[in-house]
Amino acid sequence: MKSVFVMLWDPGDSVASWYAKLTASRARSHVEFHADHIECPGLFVLDVSTNSNKGNLLALRGTDGEIRGAIFGTLFEATSEPVVAPRVHKIPSEKSAELLNSEGRSLTAQFWGSYIGILDLYDRKAVVTDPTSSIPCFWTRRNGVTLVFSHLERCPFIEVRDFTIDYDFIAWLIVYDKLQTGATGLNEVKELLGGQRLVVAGTSTSTECLWDPRTFAVRSPRLSPECAAKRLKSQTIAAVNAWGNCYDRILVELSGGLDSSIVLSCLASQDRSKQVEAVHYLLVSDDADEIRYAAAAASSVEIELQIVRVDPKRAIPNVSCHPATVRPYRQFTAQNFTAELDSEFEGRVDARFTGQGGDHLFLAPANVLGFSDHILDRGLGKGTLDELLNTARLTEKSVWRVLGEAVPALMRRGNATARLEAILQTRKILGDRQSGTRELGTILPQWALDRGTVAPGKFEQVVSLLHMVHTRQPFEQIRGCETINPLVSQPLIEFCLSVPTYLLRAHGISRGLARLAFEGGIPDCVRLRPGKGDASRYFVENLMFNRERIVEALVDGEMVKNGLLAKEDVLAFMRESLPRTHEFGRMMLVYYAIEARLQTWRSVLRSVP
Repeated sequence: MKSVFVMLWDPGDSVASWYAKLTASRARSHVEFHADHIECPGLFVLDVSTNSNKGNLLALRGTDGEIRGAIFGTLFEATSEPVVAPRVHKIPSEKSAELLNSEGRSLTAQFWGSYIGILDLYDRKAVVTDPTSSIPCFWTRRNGVTLVFSHLERCPFIEVRDFTIDYDFIAWLIVYDKLQTGATGLNEVKELLGGQRLVVAGTSTSTECLWDPRTFAVRSPRLSPECAAKRLKSQTIAAVNAWGNCYDRILVELSGGLDSSIVLSCLASQDRSKQVEAVHYLLVSDDADEIRYAAAAASSVEIELQIVRVDPKRAIPNVSCHPATVRPYRQFTAQNFTAELDSEFEGRVDARFTGQGGDHLFLAPANVLGFSDHILDRGLGKGTLDELLNTARLTEKSVWRVLGEAVPALMRRGNATARLEAILQTRKILGDRQSGTRELGTILPQWALDRGTVAPGKFEQVVSLLHMVHTRQPFEQIRGCETINPLVSQPLIEFCLSVPTYLLRAHGISRGLARLAFEGGIPDCVRLRPGKGDASRYFVENLMFNRERIVEALVDGEMVKNGLLAKEDVLAFMRESLPRTHEFGRMMLVYYAIEARLQTWRSVLRSVP
């Protein structure tokens, strides 16, 4: 797991310099002696990763050769054509100068990857995050020093005595657990979101968006399905194998679905000298298993499929075990479920690859807005009837109903999306007293609230990025192994955003363009699957097995005490025969993770002298 700690301060400030020196000394005592670091007046960067502490820091140097900052993480140089870019191991002086002169603006245009950029601009300092937000970036202020960190739990040397819990943020998190606002679960800590820049000048701080997905969503190249499919395949292969070349031993989580099968196919086609393994989670539940699809995908590239049985009758972690993270850990309740995998593959693999992101980029959800986009883009004429029939096939609605829903969408000037409407509906169900005081306009990034000139169907895809970026794994599951979501790569995101929605769903088929692109690359039984796997019964069984533990934690817990969750709702959940029949049954695991994190911080703050 890649983790970093950064300090920024004015070297002319004696108090800030004293505090920075003291904190740097404390930080070094908590990491391996060989950990990479960069230190110069007003700037301190330390690699606090749990895996190898080498190669994650790239120095930025000014024209005089002096260190003026660093890029932490994994960096690739952007190219105009979809080619497999090698990892950047050293930033040339002219590139460094350009990054510094642009005050970090050129970073998101000339490079991509998983990174946090730190720049010394003399009279001020700047921090830039990659657009995929793959490395969390949080910051706070102490004694004139700006402390920046990816994982608070990896930085026990940071003083937390003055931290207080932001219950208003937690209230909204109960409504929508993928909330992205810049606020966090702590009043004193802020989050720098993907593609943003933090500027620190003396005692003032400001944030700015450098990468806006809407910029790419208004580009609609006139490509035939065949040409678009060829380009999509090239972009996907380039992204997956750029990441693949960074590791010698790769484990692919192969669900049997389209996206993970594409990832495995890309890896296997590029470099057979690498060790690529595949694992399938076999859910011991009444859900239809996907093992035959996973086996076919593995067999097609001559890789043995390894099976890990996952039993829903397994206890979730104790409520007292949540680490002191800034935000609740979304995968907290699943930590115990992959114990066999951890023990089986520890020491054998360097990275775990997933197919996460494909649903959002290749466009799995079905709605009529693709037809709205088609009319806006191409007008009424040749192809309109074909697209109308395609949309009816995709949504399983009559052509009259498609017209009845798609045409009014063309007239609406508002910014409503299915995602926003779902958030508002959940807020209404929970009640105002449980939803905090923040307005909707402050709980999501501006690019997810204002459609601008983006077509309505494409804007739905833009908003879905809120879900995609939260696929990041804050904690390592196999020790010394990184989790990589190669489809969540900036060049692939930008390309898919530029492709019209009706083209991504070519021929009226969910993820139709991706299916067309990988014809011959993955087995047809996987490529042409009309649906996706379903684990709902597994989660219901797991929820039922852990219901008493969940209710015990929640009924008199921190959320109930602070009016964020109604005690009667928790008790009603206990009485229901099936969680799915309870109004909030499906959210109880999320609530449990939030409760666990709140209880951890209650204990931490009480123990601080």
